[in-house]
Amino acid sequence: EIASVVLFLAWWMAYRPINLDKFFTGFLPTMIPVGVICLLVVIQDFGTAALIGVCAITILLAGKIKWWHLAIVLPPILAAAYWFVRHKEYRWKRITAFLNPYAAPQGDGYHMIQSLLSFTTGGIFGKGLGKGIQKLGYLPEDTTDFIFSVICEELGLFGAMLTVALYLGIIYVSWQIVMQKRDSFGRLLAFGVGSMIGLQAIINIAVATVSAPTKGLSLPLISAGGSGLVITCAALGL
Repeated sequence: EIASVVLFLAWWMAYRPINLDKFFTGFLPTMIPVGVICLLVVIQDFGTAALIGVCAITILLAGKIKWWHLAIVLPPILAAAYWFVRHKEYRWKRITAFLNPYAAPQGDGYHMIQSLLSFTTGGIFGKGLGKGIQKLGYLPEDTTDFIFSVICEELGLFGAMLTVALYLGIIYVSWQIVMQKRDSFGRLLAFGVGSMIGLQAIINIAVATVSAPTKGLSLPLISAGGSGLVITCAALGL
């Protein structure tokens, strides 16, 4: 869904069948398809819907939309996001558990505590590749959402820095393409793909380090999963 939104917005803003400087006839029709996709996704996956929304906003800002247009639609978007979180019990529990994970170490806070243990046991140099203990049934979702914790346990601070550096390299290359491309579609597409991968990596790492509530987003190009890997590689190929 994220890649399709990036592709759509890059095409829509590059060839501009309508004037984006106008709110009702330009900006609002651009936001409607994005909003529909987010509403369809948020029913099952709030994290992906939030990522789509944030990625769409970054592309719109890169396309130099008017700030006051965004200021008008942002409050309703935030209100809707709050409603979707508040009216799903498990989502609200994630927020409250994030604020104090040690209040329920065997309950809602278990996942986050085990992730933090992965960092502390890994230290600076780690236990060695394949020698981690947390993935042996202690840390849930160790191959997808919390694989960064496993990397830190086995490769230590060096592995964490290397992983972040590789993502920064993707963002840097995307920015170089943005600066070199002459056509608007190529620039927006490169910016959108870089934003998609960069934002997803930031959110995943923030969740693993318990800097943000659990979202359920994978780590691009690293987490297990065939379809996500294929789509991410296809986006990088573009």
